[in-house]
Order: sequence, then structure tokens, then C-alpha cells
Amino acid sequence: MMRLVLLALLSVFAGIASAAPSFVIDTPAGPRTDALVFENVVYTGACPGSRMYPVRGYFFDDEVNTQPGRRVRIVNVTPGMSADPFPFTDREYQSGGRSEKIDFYPRSRHGQRYFSVLEGLNQFEVTYTDGGRVLKTDVLSFPVYVSTRYEARWPVCRVENRCHSNPNGGTTCYPQTVCNCVY
Repeated sequence: MMRLVLLALLSVFAGIASAAPSFVIDTPAGPRTDALVFENVVYTGACPGSRMYPVRGYFFDDEVNTQPGRRVRIVNVTPGMSADPFPFTDREYQSGGRSEKIDFYPRSRHGQRYFSVLEGLNQFEVTYTDGGRVLKTDVLSFPVYVSTRYEARWPVCRVENRCHSNPNGGTTCYPQTVCNCVY
């Protein structure tokens, strides 16, 4: 019986020691590897709207070393993604134990600047290449959350002098308050 418990513990620890491929996400509080979190700011007040910024991160895999000439292609095959083509990113995997930067953004289609993800658990197919030769393929699941925050936004006002020429000569000026929503 003790031997079975020991074997079970060893298999659990072996699973922990062998980390699966994942993403490391840059946050103001430091890097995180458990989830990708977007902050959606919804503006209320006289200047309504919303804003969401992309999130920057990197890909890493403790089982595949970074080396010159290596690349990693990550395809998001999450149900609900547009398959024409599936969103993908092809990044250098050459040094520092991680890929070059990846900028993520929540949407359902492929984009040129940002790697598309959906809210919820995303499914990725990962292909490692070295000089064009496929080294390994893998799968990865990674959670994505969107946190919504509400913030009042009001116009910024300033006084400007408005001047015009008089038909009888001279110029007349008067102060006018001009207000604009600042984005």
C-alpha cells in the first residue's frame, strides 16, 4: 500500500516538474502564467464610449530550448474563431527561453498586428521549427478573461478668443467656451 502511495506521489511531482508549453503575460504587477486578462473600460457621462488595450506576452516551453534559427507557430483553433484563416502568429524562438513578443487582442478573426483570442478557454496548436524543419507539434489551452470597469468621462473645456473683422474696419474679439471629449 505504501508503495502505491509513493508511486502516485512521484507521478504527481513528475507532472509538476515537466511544465507544459504556456504563455507568460506582462502585467503592471509582474509576469503571470495562469491567464490572459484584458481590461475593458466603459466610459459613462457626457463622453461615453469604451476602450480596451492589447496585452503583451511571450510563449515558452521548458521542454524545447530556444536556439538561433528556431521559430514557433501558434494557431488559435478555439471554437468560434474564424477559420479563414484561423488566427495565428509565427514568432522567433531563438533566445532567452521564450519567443519574441506577442500582442494579444480579443476578437474572432485573424489580424495582422495582434494575435486574436476569445474570452474563455482558448485552444492552440503549436509547431516548433528549426531552419524550416518541424521539430515538434503540441497543443496548449490557456484561459482569457475580460474584466470590465466603469469610469465617468466628461469633456475638457477651455476659453478661446474668437475674433472677426468688422465691415467698418477693426476687429472684434469675444471669449467663447469650447468643450471637447478627450480620448
